Amino acid sequence: MSTPSARASSGPAALDAAPRTRDGSSPAFSERVAALARPATRRDVAFVVVGVLVVAALTLALPSTPTYDPWSWIVWGREIVHGSLDTHSGPSWKPLPVLFTTVFGLAGDAAPDLWLLVARAGGLLALVMVFRLAVRLTDRRGALVAGLFAVFALTTSTEFVRGCALGNSEGLLVAFVLFAIERHVDRHPRQSFALLYGAALLRPETWPFLGLYGLWLLRRDRTTWKLVIGLGLLLPVLWFGPELWGSGDLFRAGSRASNPNPNSPAFAKHPALQVLENARPVLFTPAKIGAVLALLLGLVTAARTRRMNVWLWIALAAAVWTALVAGMTQAGFSGNQRYLQVATGVVCVLAGTGWGWAVARAGDLARRYGRPHRMAAAVVAAGVLVLLFSSPFAYRRMQALHRVEIALHFQAIVRGRLEEGITRLGGAKAVLACGHPYTSALQVPVVSWYLNVPGIDVGFRPQAPGITMAVKNNRRARRRPVPPPDFLPVAASGPWRFTAHCAPGKQLRSG
Repeated sequence: MSTPSARASSGPAALDAAPRTRDGSSPAFSERVAALARPATRRDVAFVVVGVLVVAALTLALPSTPTYDPWSWIVWGREIVHGSLDTHSGPSWKPLPVLFTTVFGLAGDAAPDLWLLVARAGGLLALVMVFRLAVRLTDRRGALVAGLFAVFALTTSTEFVRGCALGNSEGLLVAFVLFAIERHVDRHPRQSFALLYGAALLRPETWPFLGLYGLWLLRRDRTTWKLVIGLGLLLPVLWFGPELWGSGDLFRAGSRASNPNPNSPAFAKHPALQVLENARPVLFTPAKIGAVLALLLGLVTAARTRRMNVWLWIALAAAVWTALVAGMTQAGFSGNQRYLQVATGVVCVLAGTGWGWAVARAGDLARRYGRPHRMAAAVVAAGVLVLLFSSPFAYRRMQALHRVEIALHFQAIVRGRLEEGITRLGGAKAVLACGHPYTSALQVPVVSWYLNVPGIDVGFRPQAPGITMAVKNNRRARRRPVPPPDFLPVAASGPWRFTAHCAPGKQLRSG
């Protein structure tokens, strides 16, 4: 049995592509597949980026809307454009999304859809990267199975599609990290550091990886000191400086993150263990089996070479990332399931590699037992068996994606009907003239956007004078907030119900 081996060393340079096995057996198709993951040129990168942006733009033809965190970033971007940033309300600050939404703030009403374009393109780029890495780290005969399986595993993982569709930044995060791994494999460590830096502007769990890689890069090439130290000093400025401007509290982001929602793992009896339990169903069973196969491959290769290899390095990285999230949750941070998506992306690469290796080994067995002309058939048969084995699990995951589609459509209705309702009442100025606006806690940022006020000016415990904008957060939920008895109905728009008790002398146009 032949085992592809990666270049080994004791540091990050051990991340290298697995060399291809060449046995002279009809290599045309398998080599064409392997060529899909050749070292990327600038032209390749430009082509892929344009491609994912085009596809993401096409998805905007469907009903679309951001969710809670992205709406806050969009509001903050507009406030920065007008020199009035207010971060007292909303999620923890994230520098990279707000860099985008600040530019998009110049586009007015188009800003929400422009951010959705970027977030969805990031998710598509993550799928491209799991395909490329899985193909790259697999024997060429199993490369296609590896790449496709990795893509399917990530697509059907819990919250990935929903999160990207609603504008969360985890798709971008996964894309940055996997692209950084590939750039390192291709011996472009400066580019790899820059990509890790982009990831560090999205999640603090990236900071230890960025720091260690920066130290390794300085030791390897002292001429990089301006890049490493300069960006390193800029990192806390980008994370904490805007919070000082927007809220007066340098560490509000940390305070907000350590004040999680009631359903957070932070409130479990053992928060760290709850994070691990929440991670268990993220991937379907065949993906977990494939990842175990890849890990066994790495251990066997390490035992033979007595050195670390690519599979073990990236498995270790996924484990450390998971441990960081679990540890931070134990310390009181929220520990949401989507914080694990970097580890999920890496495990998907391993899962694809594990099954790709198994398919390639089927070809080896056919050749070993005297039927080299049947090797291609054995590879195809093994690929079909992997597909058949995965089908029952895949079917259930596809059903879950259909439910995601229904939920996304409902959230888009919520956004559209809110704007419609405000217009019926005479517009944002008329609503604000009536009194203080109130809505459910999850809808504060979107109401803030359409009323053009800071999030802190939108409450969720109604009292007169004011106007309540009660809505269902999902089809089965009750409308929130419940208005006081002296608030009278003034309008209805889809899932929204508007009631008001206006200030003396103020009156809303009935909708």
